[in-house]
Amino acid sequence: MARANSQRIIPHTERTAWAEFGFYHLGLSSAELNIKMDLVIADRSGEEYRSVMDDVSVSSSFVEIHRADTLSILVDGYKIIDPRERHSLKTHTEMILQGLLDGEALSYCKRLAIVLTKLDEIECLENISAKERALSDFDALVTSVKRRFGSTFLTIQPFKVAASPKSIVLNKGYGLSELLSFWIQPSSITEQFVYQTPVPRRAMGKVTVPVEEE
Repeated sequence: MARANSQRIIPHTERTAWAEFGFYHLGLSSAELNIKMDLVIADRSGEEYRSVMDDVSVSSSFVEIHRADTLSILVDGYKIIDPRERHSLKTHTEMILQGLLDGEALSYCKRLAIVLTKLDEIECLENISAKERALSDFDALVTSVKRRFGSTFLTIQPFKVAASPKSIVLNKGYGLSELLSFWIQPSSITEQFVYQTPVPRRAMGKVTVPVEEE
């Protein structure tokens, strides 16, 4: 529905339904850097992730988070300017992260992106104080997350994007190149493998031969 052949006047992205789970695979290459990379992005309903606020055990089923290099938390720009929604955004974001942490789903994930979406909705506000308050609320959320979860992630970085703006105030895809660059950073995790010599079952296998020094 977001493509030109849909014949829609306004592009639209359908929400992921509950229990529908899959991956998007994006093959990337750079002749200049002489690299090739496969980027795999998980697609799961936001309602499922929010369920960890009530039951941290459900995080065990989030296989994508257990294997992810980077976790991205989306902060809805439309809700952050809504007086009825703005106060719950910070609470829900931190409760989701805490639920994933308590459910031991973040042991591998080392990078966190906090992404303010629909930035065009904020930039279109005629009330300057409302615009500044929305951006200030997002900055406060980032600061709070860094304070609470700074020891959980090696890197926590904020982004502001407008993937499909409904106005001309921002270009389509605004901020996505920076987010993509963050996603494809090489993992800083170095796995160390320790070889353990198997214990022989028979007594003869436990006999060692002394080595004479020259």
